[in-house]
Amino acid sequence: MNCAESEVLLHALIDGELDAGHAREVEAHAATCAACAEKLASFRAMRKAISGAALKETAPPHLRNRIEQSLTPPVPAAVPAQSVFRPTRRSFFGGFALGAGLSAAVAAGVDGIEHCTFLNENGLVASPDVIDAIVAQGVWCGVTIPRVVPGMPEDIVALVQGIWRNIRQLMDSGAHVALSTDAGVDPAKPHDVLPLELADLSRHGFTGTEVLTGATAAAAASCGLGHRKGHIAPGYDADLLAVAAGVDEDLAELCDVKAVWRSGTQVPLQPSAHGQCRPLRQRPSPDLPPTSSHPLTCSPD
Repeated sequence: MNCAESEVLLHALIDGELDAGHAREVEAHAATCAACAEKLASFRAMRKAISGAALKETAPPHLRNRIEQSLTPPVPAAVPAQSVFRPTRRSFFGGFALGAGLSAAVAAGVDGIEHCTFLNENGLVASPDVIDAIVAQGVWCGVTIPRVVPGMPEDIVALVQGIWRNIRQLMDSGAHVALSTDAGVDPAKPHDVLPLELADLSRHGFTGTEVLTGATAAAAASCGLGHRKGHIAPGYDADLLAVAAGVDEDLAELCDVKAVWRSGTQVPLQPSAHGQCRPLRQRPSPDLPPTSSHPLTCSPD
């Protein structure tokens, strides 16, 4: 980086607008260039002086009221009687870590990356070098499970399928992968959608054991709780979920919850607010033994 490039980025550095990679480059250049170091110090001093000065004035109540009364109340936009959510590429991937940002995060030595899709301007390109670095550094990948929904545009369907392939590649490479959800982010993902997403993923190249491990033991470990959650074993928290089918069967049965224990105490069940999970038909005994028809799956909570 030369002085001309550094000068353009100095203000962005001061304002915290640079990604980790560019911030390191500017700092490294300033460390070896007296002129740029002086400018950087001057900008920082100016920012500190401005933020500490009493430069803000509060409008008196009578002025605020007069302004508010002069404003025309907004007219609510008409809402169709039966509006249907149609995801776009922008809305679907709005929160997902982009390829360049993902590479910079790994280079910066982060502990974990949320979404981790490898999406960039060229599509979903999972760089083998970045995956190797993720594995070598033990970076946790908190992967939001994508799911094809009715009405989804074909280009988004193709991207979802690409994310499935990238998740498979991460797992096969030995990366730490925790399966998660951004439930509630839009109408297509209500707050209790995780069981459906886990079941759906198990139908697209992932075993039931891989899916459940990613959502329980791996998820617990990624949060630093792997020493007491995510496994059914002596010394672990007795946070248990009893469902109607084993891991070698259709994971859609995750929605047929039979019983829940929190710290060893059975808690009452209630139907899902969104109707995704079936209500309890008959509560089992608190001392229900784990059998082939009623296995216990430990929640990472």
